[in-house]
Amino acid sequence: MTRLAILFIMMALFLGCESSQVDLPEKPNILLIVADDFGYTDLGAFGGEIETPNLDRLISQGVTFTQFHTAPFCAVTRAMMLSGNDNHIAGMGSQDLKTDVFGYEGHLTDRIISIPALLREAGYSTNIAGKWHLGNQPEHDPTLKGFDYSFVNLEGGGNHYSSRGIFPGIPVSNYTENGKVATWPDGAYSTDFFTSKIISYIDSAQAANKPFFSFAAYTTPHWPLQVDPEHWKKYEGHNDAGYEALRIKRCNNMKALNLIPDDAELPEIHPRVTPWDSLSRDEQLFEARKMELYAGMIDNMDMNIGRIIAHLKEIGEYDNTLIVFFSDNGAAAEDFYHHPYFGPFLQEHYTEAYDKMGAEESFISFGP
Repeated sequence: MTRLAILFIMMALFLGCESSQVDLPEKPNILLIVADDFGYTDLGAFGGEIETPNLDRLISQGVTFTQFHTAPFCAVTRAMMLSGNDNHIAGMGSQDLKTDVFGYEGHLTDRIISIPALLREAGYSTNIAGKWHLGNQPEHDPTLKGFDYSFVNLEGGGNHYSSRGIFPGIPVSNYTENGKVATWPDGAYSTDFFTSKIISYIDSAQAANKPFFSFAAYTTPHWPLQVDPEHWKKYEGHNDAGYEALRIKRCNNMKALNLIPDDAELPEIHPRVTPWDSLSRDEQLFEARKMELYAGMIDNMDMNIGRIIAHLKEIGEYDNTLIVFFSDNGAAAEDFYHHPYFGPFLQEHYTEAYDKMGAEESFISFGP
C-alpha cells in the first residue's frame, strides 16, 4: 500500500532539488483518482461488463498492478496512501474509532508529513475534491495537511445530490471549501461537481505556472446508490440472470485476459448471500436494479475522468501528467437501510421504494 506513497515522496524530494544541481526535466503533474468502494472487476479492462472506455484506455497505455493491496476500510487506506506510513502511525488504526489511544486518534496525526505537503514544498500546487474522512474537526482540514485548494465531504459518505444527511445525528452533511464551511450547490451531482472542481484547480495551477498534484477523491460508487437515469438505464436488464451468473462471467473474463490462472476456482457463495433462484420475482428485480444503479455510477465516473483527460489535452498538460487510479477497497456489502442503528434514521428520511431507486430521496445499499 505504501509503495505508491513512497513513489510520490521520492518524486517530491527529487523535484525539490535546485535545477542548477541537477539537470531536471519539466516537473510532471500528478493526477490521483480514487474510487470509493469499487470492485476491480468493475473495470472493462479487468473483465467487467460496465462501460469504462476512458479508464480502459489509460490501462492499455500504462502499467497495471495486479498484486496491489489496500486496507479493508476506506479511511485506513487513505491514511496510508497520503502519508506513506502504517495507518496507526498516521492515526487511523480503525475506520471511525476516535480515542486517545496511540494509533486510533481518528485523524491524520502530526507524526506524519503528508504527501501533498512534501509536493507543495517542491513547488507543486496541491488540491483535492471529494471525500476526506481523515478528521472532521477544523484542525484536521485538508488545507492544514498540505492541500492548497479543497472541497471535501468530511464524513465517510454523503447524498450524491444534496447535503441531506445519511448518518444518525448528522442531519446535514459537513462540507468545507479551502478550510471554511461550504454548502452543496443546488442541483449538483457529486462526481460531476467534484470533477469541475478538479478542473478549476488544475487551471489555477497553470495560471500560477506550477505543476499540480490533484486528488480526485470520488465518492462513487459508495452508497447511497444514486445516479441519473441516463447512466443506469443503459444497463437495464443486463443483470436479470443474477449476481451468481455475473460472478462466473467475470471470473471467466479475467481468465481470458490472463489476469488470473486458468485453473482458478471461485469460492463457495458466502452464507450471507441469498441464492438468486430462491428470490421472488420482485426481489430479483430489486437486486437487479441495485446492480444497474451501481453500473450507472461507474459509467458516470468514467465519463468524468474523460472530462479531466480531455481538459489536460486541451491545455497541453496530458503528456506531462502521471495518472494513477485505484479504489480504496472493494465493493461495500452493508445494507444500512435495515441496520439496527442506521436503519431508523434512514427509514425516516429516505425511501427504498422501487420506483424511486437512484433518486435523491432514495437510500439503497449494495448489500452482500
